[in-house]
Amino acid sequence: MEKFYSVISLLVFIVEVSAITKYELKSVCDGRSQILTIPTDGDMLLTQSPSDPLLPNMTYESKDCVNSRLDIYDEQGTSVNKALTGPNGVCGNRESLDLYYNSTQQYMTFKFRDVNQTSDFRVVLTAAHTGTCQESEFGCGNGFCIRRHLECNGYNNCGNNIDELVCVVELAAGLIVVIIIGTILAIIFANVNSIQTKYFKSTCNKTVPIPDEGDILFVIDKGHRLSKSPCTVFVLNPNSSSRVLVYLNTFKINTSNRCRQSRLEIFDDHGRNKTLTGPNGLCGSVKKDLYNSTQQNMTFTVHDKKGTATITLLVTSARKAEKGACHGNELNCENDFCIPGNLACNGYNNCGNGIDELTCVLALAVGVIIAIVIDNFKLECGGKPIQITNGAITLSYYTTSPIDLNTTCTVRVFSPISKYPANVIAYFRTFVTDYSQNCVNSRLEIFDSLEPTGRAISGQNGLCGTKTRVALYYNSSQPYMTFRFRDVKRISHFQITITAAHTGSCENKEFKCSNGFCIDNSLVCNGYNNCGNRDDQITCDVLVLTAGAIVGIVFGSLVTVIAIPLCIIYLICRPRRRRMMYRQV
Repeated sequence: MEKFYSVISLLVFIVEVSAITKYELKSVCDGRSQILTIPTDGDMLLTQSPSDPLLPNMTYESKDCVNSRLDIYDEQGTSVNKALTGPNGVCGNRESLDLYYNSTQQYMTFKFRDVNQTSDFRVVLTAAHTGTCQESEFGCGNGFCIRRHLECNGYNNCGNNIDELVCVVELAAGLIVVIIIGTILAIIFANVNSIQTKYFKSTCNKTVPIPDEGDILFVIDKGHRLSKSPCTVFVLNPNSSSRVLVYLNTFKINTSNRCRQSRLEIFDDHGRNKTLTGPNGLCGSVKKDLYNSTQQNMTFTVHDKKGTATITLLVTSARKAEKGACHGNELNCENDFCIPGNLACNGYNNCGNGIDELTCVLALAVGVIIAIVIDNFKLECGGKPIQITNGAITLSYYTTSPIDLNTTCTVRVFSPISKYPANVIAYFRTFVTDYSQNCVNSRLEIFDSLEPTGRAISGQNGLCGTKTRVALYYNSSQPYMTFRFRDVKRISHFQITITAAHTGSCENKEFKCSNGFCIDNSLVCNGYNNCGNRDDQITCDVLVLTAGAIVGIVFGSLVTVIAIPLCIIYLICRPRRRRMMYRQV
């Protein structure tokens, strides 16, 4: 049957050999030949997606690749006798293609024609040579040498996957180490330095407010014994609607006759009228380790005549749950109390029953895996606007790759959401620059537009100093956000989570943040604060799991991660039968 089509797009471009730089096919094709130089790092990625077609939508059948097809030539040109893909080119799916093609010179030419508008491919282009490989190079086993840093980069640069095969075992081993070490650190040491610590000896007869972070430690240890006994400390919760929750994190007071010589007494409210620990106080081994006030205040009195007490009291701002429910920015302790959501997974048992820390093992394991999926963009000045892919990206800057001292760097991002009033949320995971008055030196500015000429949502002077001097997150009023940065003293570093969001009604596949934004469901419990107020990280279903279930899931995950590389090692290293081979002498 005769085929008719109104437009055929013939796209020709040439790649000259000169680690992964990405080019979208449509952005480098304009009807004429173009030369793309492989960067000095050694490789680049060429992509074509049906979501960004080259032609208006048309559907045709194709036989012998007469319609859509890709031709590859071993030269800087398109001579038929230099076609690596044969006279008909290649079409169909990957199974019908060779795994890789190689040129015999430093050029390779691609000619692509897309009629059906369903084409989708990714081509990894690698600079290679034959002959003896140097120490700085990797031998592919197929006669080619590539740069060693391309090994285990996630791309099949050799063409036979040999440069990536060893990485499976290394990656699995690395994940095991990350999960084990990270779990221990998350449970024991996470955010330890962020909690205020007060010693009883320096706070006797004083009123100490619970800080804005929501918790505080009161300590007696070997290096900070009481200078006088008894010692009374008054604790105040500045939030009038909240109460005081105290957990005996460490408690060691020798047993005496009815605790007469050494004891801890806890009182409800300011003063010693309403005891929570009974007439004798606490000493020796205690059956109850969690106490709560009914007012804004709580009072502690320590008697330690022998100077041997060791006490660590974890004091937390808590609110009585209303009909078992907590606010969106709170964590439900499942014991009728709600605590600030930022205290989840901080290494301390703020709830008193461990529910705020039980989720951390699984959350960390899931977060490590999911976090790999989120694209990370390094600060690159003056490029094209960056699209927020998969719902969220991160934007990072480190002094290991600094911008020029006299350069003001501008980065623009945009959200692909179009059917709602779209927004962009920027949450500062880390932020450090040198501080100067009015930020006249190094500073970061954020604009509610696609150019640095719109409304400055980071204030008139921008941001400088540390994260404590900036808001936790900023949001735009439209699907754009622009960052303008200047680094004077080369001590700056930051990482920003940038999330595509919208206001209005959320769809079934979206998560509703309490600040009015809707984000993609896939971002919930991914280890990033995509809502900006942690809603997506503290309301996860994993919180309802029991300790046994969490341990079982983590154990099963570890077994799986260990078993996979062991099987691969066995398959690679097991003895194999060899065919008899004869060689004429």
